[in-house]
Amino acid sequence: MAKNKFLAFCHVLQSVYCRQFLIGKTNRIASVFLLSLLPLVASA
Repeated sequence: MAKNKFLAFCHVLQSVYCRQFLIGKTNRIASVFLLSLLPLVASA
């Protein structure tokens, strides 16, 4: 029984970690994209 609970905990931990990693990657891409648009907006 304890082993199943431990595996369930590991699965939850893994899904949260993967989600955080994907969110971080998306935020980085969005930040780079917005920063690259900044000179165009400033010159307009």
